Amino acid sequence: MTLITDDYRDQMRQMHVHREDFGKASSKWAPMVFELCDKFDTTDVLDYGCGKGELNLHLPFSVRCYDPGIPKYSHPPAPADIVVCTDVLEHIEPDLLDDVLRHLAASTKKALVLCICCRKAVKTLPDGRNAHLIIQQPLWWQEQLAKTPLVDWELPGGVQFTHLANNAVDTATWVLMNPEWLPRESGLLMPGSTAFDATARRLN
Repeated sequence: MTLITDDYRDQMRQMHVHREDFGKASSKWAPMVFELCDKFDTTDVLDYGCGKGELNLHLPFSVRCYDPGIPKYSHPPAPADIVVCTDVLEHIEPDLLDDVLRHLAASTKKALVLCICCRKAVKTLPDGRNAHLIIQQPLWWQEQLAKTPLVDWELPGGVQFTHLANNAVDTATWVLMNPEWLPRESGLLMPGSTAFDATARRLN
């Protein structure tokens, strides 16, 4: 299983060193992650593709961080109850996406939060490529997820929301849950939930 090539790892490390604003958007997910942890009665969280680790600064407990583009976070992670992977998959090398999705599935015990940007990035890589290596719509991403063990996971209440910009899908978000650990309480993170609505506002 290959998650990143050496050349692309170098591109990511350059971005993190030279762009202070790169990899700092995860804090807006803290309310949703906190509510999810409360529902599952856990504080075992992995921020997968953590960037500069902002999520860890906005929760009342420590979050494990993994990002192959940052040396101190590059060690392979152990599985966690809750895995958060936001603004990450669009940056993955296309030929390695299947491996990364399988690794995400293997790293998640109870629930996986995914947010994927569906448009071109404003930023460019040092080699001139757009920072988003994969630009696809939500249906395409669902088809990729269906190729992994995550296909059998629950999407409670059809939890998926999108953020539109200029009448096009800007980002798409899923909360996927292992049916073996699905809380009895229904309506988890549905619109109307404080954390759901707070996160949606931050996306807008």
